[in-house]
Amino acid sequence: NRFGKALKLSPFPMDDLEKALVHEEGPVTLLVEIHAALLAALVEDMEADRVRAAEKDPDAHPDARIHKTQYIQRDSWAGGLLRYIESAGEKASMLADVYWLLKEGEEGYCLHEVKNKLALLRCLCDAVVEVRAIH
Repeated sequence: NRFGKALKLSPFPMDDLEKALVHEEGPVTLLVEIHAALLAALVEDMEADRVRAAEKDPDAHPDARIHKTQYIQRDSWAGGLLRYIESAGEKASMLADVYWLLKEGEEGYCLHEVKNKLALLRCLCDAVVEVRAIH
């Protein structure tokens, strides 16, 4: 599966994903890994954009490098995703509709309905496909 390889995710059975989505008693490793991998892809793209802009005009973008740890921390992917949405501007516009799901952190996210969790995953996947050549 090219999507999994591009995101550096190990293959997993759909049954495991289904169980993770219905789980409501705290974060599940599989969902943490999926969200963190999708977020990492988005942050890498944002950094690449900043580096390209800095190459064109170094004075306008003196510190083009992004400190990825401010976004990607396995124990706090929801906070990182909130920061990404707030700082990525137009690129993150498709994630604005699911922003509210993240306000309560990972613990609150676990309590949401499966359809809401899937909506967030769908938006993240769409955003990653839009910025990367994954087909």
